[in-house]
Amino acid sequence: TPELIASAFAHSSAPLKLALYAGAFTFRVRTVFLALSTCSIPLLYVAVLRFRKNAWEAALSAALLATSFELAYHARWIAPDTIMVTFASLSLCALASSSSSQRWYWLAVVAAGLATSSKYTAGLMLVPCVLALWQQTDAIVDAIERRRARVRRLWGTLAVFAVVYLAITPGTIIEAPRFLWDVTRQAEIYGDAGHKGYTPGGHVAYVVDVVRYFALVFFSPFIPIAVALFALVFVGARRAFLDDRRNTIVLASFAVVFLGFFATQKTLIVRNFLVVAPTIAMFAAIGASSLVSIVRKRRRALAYVVAAVIAIVVAVDAAFLVYAGETVHDRRSSRFMTDFGAYLDRHAGESIVVAPKLKSALAAFEHRNRDGLVDVPTSSTTKIAGYAHELLPRE
Repeated sequence: TPELIASAFAHSSAPLKLALYAGAFTFRVRTVFLALSTCSIPLLYVAVLRFRKNAWEAALSAALLATSFELAYHARWIAPDTIMVTFASLSLCALASSSSSQRWYWLAVVAAGLATSSKYTAGLMLVPCVLALWQQTDAIVDAIERRRARVRRLWGTLAVFAVVYLAITPGTIIEAPRFLWDVTRQAEIYGDAGHKGYTPGGHVAYVVDVVRYFALVFFSPFIPIAVALFALVFVGARRAFLDDRRNTIVLASFAVVFLGFFATQKTLIVRNFLVVAPTIAMFAAIGASSLVSIVRKRRRALAYVVAAVIAIVVAVDAAFLVYAGETVHDRRSSRFMTDFGAYLDRHAGESIVVAPKLKSALAAFEHRNRDGLVDVPTSSTTKIAGYAHELLPRE
């Protein structure tokens, strides 16, 4: 961006520091993150097409990923999580093709390196790469030669992964003490110390909350739709496993290992789990296809109804994304203050805590002070309202 160039020529970080707080710079960075994140959608389409040889499943996989509010919401953040989703889709695409050519295998390794340079936990993407390596060398008859081939390929895999990772994240070596301190600190936060309200009570509660997130939130803001699509994930995983056990194990291994690793942690921040979104969307689409096939065998006409319902579900989630996008556009208008005032009128009998800045803004907007709003939560308080920066202040 122009700010980065100006900072480089000025031999000073001052222009960049000023730019970081400028709206135009932030908007451009958000646009870049959004554009890179949405690349995961066509990549997932190609991955499923190569894995299943079914255009309908591939299109539905991409549609489910594209219409996930969680992915769309986080894609405009200046954060690496949805960038990792793109690399995860690239990895699936390469792994689904790796049995036909070793070039695809090395692309999967490159994708793992790129993902890890975005966020270190993506290093677990090496797991499906190693499994694919193992399967590809099964055809070597001689046991000694097979073992040597696996060792050579494994060393090559680690070398390529390291080169790609270090090319993007050279600070790992250049600032090794700082790197080690940061990694150690993050390990403490996630593993032992916890992080404020992001720490469920124990490992069982952690797993339950993760399941709730994927079952009730990830696919759709409408709970019945979210639950139905989540159920199809298991139907699809079973169908894929029965059809192609070897490739299904490879493609599902990262999601299984990743979720298993985080189940041992304490801090739960949902955007960490977006990296498994392509795998989950893929299995949900396969599950939907399997459901249509089962219904078609019994009553062909009903299969068209089921397919139509699935299309409507995708359309409903897409429509909600349009609505959500409009709320971003209207954030500086009077729309939300008007809606909030109407909400308070409908719940006049309830004890609602309104944070000071929002309370002042509401009074200025309505040209009056409302009665009944409280400043401190009490035993009868049911709701708390405020600006995000008031309720979730940054350290």
